[in-house]
Amino acid sequence: MSYATLMVYVDVEGKPDGRVSVAADLARRFDAHLIGIASGAPISVVLGEDAPNEATTGTPQLRDIKALLDEKAQQFHAAVGSSSRRVEWRSVVGPQADVVAREARAADLVIIGNAPASRDPFRVLDPGSFILKAGRPVLVVPSGVIVEVSERGGDQTSSRLRDVANYLARHGIATVTERVLPVDATAANSLLRFIADENISLVAAGGYGHSRLGEWAYGGVTRDLLAESPVCCLFSHWRRPWIEK
Repeated sequence: MSYATLMVYVDVEGKPDGRVSVAADLARRFDAHLIGIASGAPISVVLGEDAPNEATTGTPQLRDIKALLDEKAQQFHAAVGSSSRRVEWRSVVGPQADVVAREARAADLVIIGNAPASRDPFRVLDPGSFILKAGRPVLVVPSGVIVEVSERGGDQTSSRLRDVANYLARHGIATVTERVLPVDATAANSLLRFIADENISLVAAGGYGHSRLGEWAYGGVTRDLLAESPVCCLFSHWRRPWIEK
């Protein structure tokens, strides 16, 4: 399985972290084009129709954001090496999740972090919101086994595992399938325990198979993996098509 173009999100707060190194290593491994991207938005106090126009007025806040994005570009090129023609940088002023989801059209895989570098909502990319909007597989990077944690047993679990294993086998990826039946813990806790016990280095999972509101209210695997997984997680959220009558 190969990727032609990778995109990595660089936080506007702090310096490029381990995810940039992961992205650069994957780009070398797949001989892929690498796109670095950062985004930030000025704090807006304008509501309604005037809000979109505020970012075009050349305010000090906007100039500060642009200067910060230029600084991120220099740090990114320094981290991955600017000599390669297969490295590209993009910076866009605007809400992070919307901007990166739109720019993700250019990539096969988007690489992000799991923990915001700042509490400022105008300076951070919320991983949960982005997974729902991306339309691309998302590799979440924290600061050969497939597993399904089944809260209800049944033949459907085995069938799903066989489908995934066969799909990966056709791409030349050897797998071992395993079912985990939680007894005294949640599905997420059982999965985290399995990751530790089996020395797993990557988790591939669907992102928000249930609604994000439901996961917030009742708990869910995606939310807990984003918050607690010690290894990289590859998420893909399938958006059901709208059908109009």
